[in-house]
Amino acid sequence: MFPPSPPDHTAQTSPGAPPFPPFLGPDGVTRIPRSLPRFPAHSTPLETHLPIDGELVPVAFVHDALRNRAYDLLQSVRTASLDGLLPGSPRRLRRALVDPALPRPTNVLEISFDDSDDIVEVVCHAVVLAASGSPILSRLVYDVDQQNLPTPCVSASPDSHPRQQITLPVIPLRLPRISSWQPLHDWLYERSSTKLRLDLVGTDTEVLAPVGAEKAVLAGRRTLIGRLDGIRQLWLNVVGLELKDPELERVMAEAWTSLHDALVS
Repeated sequence: MFPPSPPDHTAQTSPGAPPFPPFLGPDGVTRIPRSLPRFPAHSTPLETHLPIDGELVPVAFVHDALRNRAYDLLQSVRTASLDGLLPGSPRRLRRALVDPALPRPTNVLEISFDDSDDIVEVVCHAVVLAASGSPILSRLVYDVDQQNLPTPCVSASPDSHPRQQITLPVIPLRLPRISSWQPLHDWLYERSSTKLRLDLVGTDTEVLAPVGAEKAVLAGRRTLIGRLDGIRQLWLNVVGLELKDPELERVMAEAWTSLHDALVS
């Protein structure tokens, strides 16, 4: 028997959350706040332990373990290929070819976005979602019945390297902004403050170095405003997922301050 289709989890800005509208207002005036708006408080308490293999494991320990395996986990995601729906199955099962030498994915995320018609499909690992700090992402993996799935078999990829064919449950998710999905995804896997800051701010020579010519100044300002808007869009996704992560919030706030200071200097 196939597992039931999981509900569509739509991430939206929580009711009562501080607004974070586009910088360009309806009156044609650009308004950029000096500091990143505060992240709204959520009623769901922050998880301190996760149930893994029958034991309650501290989330901090899970984060350290995931950070140590981040390269292999991301390689597992990047090298996987989706083969399509399982014949005769409901829409919520997909075949995937994966490298058996890497950590095995557990699900396929099917992500739609409020600002795009594109759909992102990516394999993922349940423990990463469960340890994310988002109750929405945690519910995704706990809602899906992963029992009674077909037994994995070994297939051959086009380059003749053996790959494992597995069947994964599909879990739908909707987010506000597509452009900020990738840095958020990488953060969940790597939890690298340095990498995230580089993704958000860029290099000093790219956006923070002083420029002289008027055209260069205008181009630099556009770059800075674009990067600030990237943080705004990431903020919307983080709030939509009710993601509680003090380190993520700190990096985003510091990146915002750096860019804003450069913009007004």
